[in-house]
Amino acid sequence: MKPIAALLLMGMADFCFCAALTPAKGLAAGGEETRHVNLKLSGDISGRGHSNTVEWYAAGPFPPVSRGNPPQYVLGVEVRRAGGRSRIIASWASPPTTIPTFYPKLNGLWPLPGGGGALISRAVQYGGRVLYLFMFRLEGNALREVGHWGGENISLMQVNGRLVVEVVPDDYSQVPTLYTWRSKEFTEASQEFPAFYAKLGTSYAGGVLNPNPLPVAAVVQACRLALRAYQLAKQPAMGRKACLNARQRITSGRGIIHSSVAQSQQNFEQERKTAVGLIDTLLSK
Repeated sequence: MKPIAALLLMGMADFCFCAALTPAKGLAAGGEETRHVNLKLSGDISGRGHSNTVEWYAAGPFPPVSRGNPPQYVLGVEVRRAGGRSRIIASWASPPTTIPTFYPKLNGLWPLPGGGGALISRAVQYGGRVLYLFMFRLEGNALREVGHWGGENISLMQVNGRLVVEVVPDDYSQVPTLYTWRSKEFTEASQEFPAFYAKLGTSYAGGVLNPNPLPVAAVVQACRLALRAYQLAKQPAMGRKACLNARQRITSGRGIIHSSVAQSQQNFEQERKTAVGLIDTLLSK
């Protein structure tokens, strides 16, 4: 869900979306710098009845670290008194990055329950696919970091009126982890969202029964993920059922292929035997 949509659904009518400002130009060391505001939102950020404006900007390009490398940018957030170009009361700037991409779904204001103001999210990309999400709260004249996450697959969503950060392992080897806001900071809270994991468990269990030929390792992994998802969904019997189906599929050999095309038939039989042992271990826990 996009941040601005979340604001509207939660009835925060005192927040407004404003058009991005015209890029302001200045002179940076070694060349011309452009400061571009990607997003501008206004409202009672601190929860103390004072209207503030938050700007998400990208500054650059700055000269590269060395010849042949791409130019660098600084991505940041500035909080001002609402109205015009009033003074900055709090700000945060990222370490330099070569990727100035702006992610609308990850940058925004997220209202806190009980009229406690709003959290500010800022996403920064480094390298090819590495993304970092930072979350801040305005306290006095400073932005306090209340959470940060890194990886390739991060998303923000509203679940039952609560702001949730979903972090999916880059290699998809584990189920996603959910974090939610608790008065002062974000903490891991996966067990508090059983419906989310029940839906995931259904998807993983479906992978076990996929009619297409599957490598042995893929069937074991689907069993492992379904088992964990259904544990968090408080439906352990469903997880066991998925793994029993996986065991039966591997034992029968129907719809199962080598995990490696170079395997011999003997190695394939050993792989299946080992996989059944792994599933039995999972079921015994």
